[in-house]
Amino acid sequence: MVTMKKTWLLLAAYLFSITGFAQTDNTQNALLWKVSGNGLAKPS
Repeated sequence: MVTMKKTWLLLAAYLFSITGFAQTDNTQNALLWKVSGNGLAKPS
């Protein structure tokens, strides 16, 4: 019973750490595209 609680606690801590890293501002590796074409008034 104790190992099951430890397992759930570790799993919850792992998931919270993943979501914490997902929220960091990492604009250096961001993917951005410039969309332009024949029918567009200006690039977006």
